[in-house]
Amino acid sequence: MGSQLPLTFPVLSAPAWCVTADAFRRERVAGEETMFTLANGHHGVRGAFEFARHLGAPGSFFAGCYDRAPICFEELVNTPTWVDLTIQTDGLFLDPAGVEVQEYRRTLDVRQGLLHTALTWVDAKGRRTRYESFRLVHRQRRHWALLWGRVTPENWSGELLLAGGIDARIPNVQRQSQIRIQHLAMTRLADDDLGVVYEGRTLPSKLPVAVRTHLAVSNGTGHHLRYGDQSLQEVWCARAVKGRAVTFCKSVAAGARLQAGTDAGPVARRELRALLRAGQPRALAAQQRAWQTRWKRADVVIGGHAGDQAAVRFNIFHLLSLDPEEDLDVSIGAKGLHGEGYRGHFFWDTEIFLLPFYLAARPATARNLLLYRCR
Repeated sequence: MGSQLPLTFPVLSAPAWCVTADAFRRERVAGEETMFTLANGHHGVRGAFEFARHLGAPGSFFAGCYDRAPICFEELVNTPTWVDLTIQTDGLFLDPAGVEVQEYRRTLDVRQGLLHTALTWVDAKGRRTRYESFRLVHRQRRHWALLWGRVTPENWSGELLLAGGIDARIPNVQRQSQIRIQHLAMTRLADDDLGVVYEGRTLPSKLPVAVRTHLAVSNGTGHHLRYGDQSLQEVWCARAVKGRAVTFCKSVAAGARLQAGTDAGPVARRELRALLRAGQPRALAAQQRAWQTRWKRADVVIGGHAGDQAAVRFNIFHLLSLDPEEDLDVSIGAKGLHGEGYRGHFFWDTEIFLLPFYLAARPATARNLLLYRCR
């Protein structure tokens, strides 16, 4: 891989557009994952750490992708996750719970639909390293997602390893009993000319799910694959030089179809090829334009503290994120696409609490939600 990747690192919006966590507290990780969920009405991804998913409750969901489960009859399926980026400095893993974290900040920029993570840590060998990443689930192209960033060694030089791919081991969890339910039967886990690919079907509803990822890393000196138990990563070794950033970009295409007997694989391949052809800068620009269009009609401006304004926009952002727009085959659950709460079911809350917002800001969506209920 060449020494430079053509990446755009955007400037975060003003505080009135941002919600921030500025200290690492393990007991708050799961709650912050929900707060930092990104979605586009079709695909929702919890805000798990890409480099330490074991600390929380990662989740990746597709609207309408349900499967049968004991007790609750059907539940929204937790599908294979692409939020996966292992970082090793000379063999030592980045894990906020196991290193000295000196700086930490995660910011949800609701104006641009971005999740920004920045932290600096010191490992057991005294090496100080800075990490920064941006994440998006594309609001205009429903199958697209991106994770990009940079790793900067601040007081050392040596080998840096970055590995990313797809993890299909994450089940649904019945919270009261802690019973783990695997809803997917894997039909393909492989690599090809575009990167790594997962394909599978839910059991017994037979709905197809497909996820594809492509990882690019600057200053790469070697590349190989790492197979696990229902997981596959592309592994890059990179030359790390003191004070110089190693950049990376993980391009993602993911989707599910809501008809048994269909195939999600060709769509994922076509969409990943299109994303790679467009490139991260153009995909980011399209994301920013899409959110700008939505905020023109939906923004509510209040007086007072910037934090109060951000809180209002935070709620609007998640409502806009769940908007299925032209999709007539789904509704919006009480937990949205933000986790397994309520098993992904929707109730009267949709009409009582959500519909008034969509009537004002997205009337076509309000109409579709009512038509769904009628059908």
